[in-house]
Amino acid sequence: MRRIPLFLFVLFLSMSVSCAHHPGPYQDTPVLWHDDDRHPINQPEAYYSSLSWDGVDNTMFVNSMSALAVEVDEPAKNVNAHDEVPDSSWFTNRIGRMDVSPERFAQGACDPGEKLSDEVWLATSGKVDGGNPGFAIEDPATGRKYLLKFDSAVQPERASSADVIGSKIYWAFGYSSPCNFMVFFDDKHIKLAPDASKEDALGGKIPLTQEDLEKAMSTAAHTEEGLIRGSASRFVTGKPVGPWTYDGTRDDDPNDVIPHEERREIRAGRVPAAWINHFDSREQNTLTTFVATNKDDKQGWVEHYIIDFGDSMGSVWPSDEMTRRFGHSYYFDWGDIGSDLVTLGLRKRIWEKTEMNPRAKLFGYFDSEHFYPEKWKGGYFNHAFDRMDFADGYWGAQIISRITDAHIAAAIATAYLSKPDYVDVLQSVLVERRNRIVKHWMYPVSSFQRPVTDASSLCFIDALVEGGYESADKQHYEARVGDNGHAIGEWVTLKADARGRICTSVDA
Repeated sequence: MRRIPLFLFVLFLSMSVSCAHHPGPYQDTPVLWHDDDRHPINQPEAYYSSLSWDGVDNTMFVNSMSALAVEVDEPAKNVNAHDEVPDSSWFTNRIGRMDVSPERFAQGACDPGEKLSDEVWLATSGKVDGGNPGFAIEDPATGRKYLLKFDSAVQPERASSADVIGSKIYWAFGYSSPCNFMVFFDDKHIKLAPDASKEDALGGKIPLTQEDLEKAMSTAAHTEEGLIRGSASRFVTGKPVGPWTYDGTRDDDPNDVIPHEERREIRAGRVPAAWINHFDSREQNTLTTFVATNKDDKQGWVEHYIIDFGDSMGSVWPSDEMTRRFGHSYYFDWGDIGSDLVTLGLRKRIWEKTEMNPRAKLFGYFDSEHFYPEKWKGGYFNHAFDRMDFADGYWGAQIISRITDAHIAAAIATAYLSKPDYVDVLQSVLVERRNRIVKHWMYPVSSFQRPVTDASSLCFIDALVEGGYESADKQHYEARVGDNGHAIGEWVTLKADARGRICTSVDA
């Protein structure tokens, strides 16, 4: 097969809906699609992250220092020649580069048909206090371990639905997320393992009792049939060694060489987080595990996960004033506080205009009308999210643009919501929020994706046509051949097919 090392193609897109910037020339250079960061290393020390300290540190110190520092905006450091992210222990290209059926999307990280068996599950450890009790269980039929979490009576169905749906979305996007699925069971379906334990107030281990089990399950939300509803999250591969951070590197992992705030997939994580309003996207909701090269080897590598999406899609807290702010303002937002001082609090904030949908108050203030992707904020300052530039946002948006209405519907179906209105409202909000992300990040620039060359042609995909956001008839394309930046051919008008594929030929 003849390669085309010298020819550069410049394709210009004229959109009927906006003024698009002209893309640069296509570079026919080698493309790295696999970043081998799994070289054998010794097991790192376990890292403990304090929720209170992480919040204080990012709110009071990191945020303040970032505001005072003169930081030069630099592009992400781990992209290839196509401005894409290679596969690594952090990220795996899935729906962004390949076709994923709605059925596969809904499966997420789970095995086909994966579920808990009908045998009585063994509770090995548990969290019995707090708003979201749960247990680590073992399924005797398979030997697999799962984290079993329950919904609260305040918002029955929402947290478990968000945890399950969120895991499907993040898996398809390309992150490593656990296998999460819904479970319905009665209180006789769990019994204590002989060595079951829980943590005491000082962090030590004490026995988990039958009374603890009954207490936790009595406060969990129940279905009309009297069953406990919850989500099961399978333990991931490897030995946990703590969360990963949103900035810096891990000193005891020689494979971790790019500061996390300079990794595109971490910076652009703000885009899917904004989509589902995963405002609790902090380091405590990440996980690293040490995976041994083989069972007899003490060396291995570190895998990176994003876990726990239960805050997403409309979490409601006891304080309505705080709840309204989720996604719009930090818990303690210096900028908003300063603005309120200057305006004497007279300016009406966007979160004061939101209302719960009467058809689905289950999802709190999770809506699309007041969603502006570029303004979205998590619970507190996140250094990597703050460093996201337009190229990062575009990269995240073009992945999300490939998630169709059918994909969203398939993921929602795995939550087994009890009312059709819940399904309809959630589908509508997720679709419109996705559309707003696509419009903000993709419409101002070229929507060409996934270039492919052969001996005589160069083909692209127009992501807006492929995703159904624009019709091929409304898009106009021109191309010409160049050699080292010098045009040597005439402009040729091109046309996309119904799926957005555009091809042009070259004569050497």
